[in-house]
Amino acid sequence: MDIWTKRHIRNYLSDPSEANDSKYSKYYQRIRRAIRKEDEKTKAQNGTIDWGYMLWNLDW
Repeated sequence: MDIWTKRHIRNYLSDPSEANDSKYSKYYQRIRRAIRKEDEKTKAQNGTIDWGYMLWNLDW
């Protein structure tokens, strides 16, 4: 499963709240959890994910 696509990142960024994951299909719930896990891990290390860079440089 490739979580790092523009579609998946945009989906996550449009509504990053874990409470709203139930609104999405099981497939997207898994992807959103994986992206959130990476986001939280990066924040715990005092870093930030450059979402603009990710969206600019990824293919669909």
